[in-house]
Amino acid sequence: QIFHVAVVAGAYMHWLAVLQMLEWRDASGGCAVPLVDGPAASVMDNMRQLGHELLHIDQVWDSLRAYAAAHLSALPGHSVPHGHLPATSCSGDA
Repeated sequence: QIFHVAVVAGAYMHWLAVLQMLEWRDASGGCAVPLVDGPAASVMDNMRQLGHELLHIDQVWDSLRAYAAAHLSALPGHSVPHGHLPATSCSGDA
């Protein structure tokens, strides 16, 4: 029983953290801070040099939506009607 209480408490803490990140995103006027210096910038440069495709956040959502639709439609007895997975946008204009 105590495990379930811990799971619910963890989910609540996660929800609060996500709300705080969303407030920051809306207040800062964008999804991400440009990376110009520091360890994150060097990781991104290394990923580009290795040939990894770095996607904009809207491209990530489109890619995940297409993957989910393909996966769900492949399940027996399931189909995903066109437009069932809603489009999202980082700027909130979906």
